[in-house]
Amino acid sequence: MLVNRGDADGVAEGMVAATPAGLVGHVTSAARHVCRVRLLRDPLSAVHVVLQKSRTTGVVKGSAD
Repeated sequence: MLVNRGDADGVAEGMVAATPAGLVGHVTSAARHVCRVRLLRDPLSAVHVVLQKSRTTGVVKGSAD
């Protein structure tokens, strides 16, 4: 997904992409005024997570489904 914010806005590769509703993916590349975000649902996506209440850790992976 392309987003109309880039390194001129402080966006850098590897940053988290989030909305008020929560995590949606991570930045895979950033140019001056645009960045590319890999969404959590992408089969190539994997994100380390920690559950707030139990502090249990795991990995959320995207799926082709």
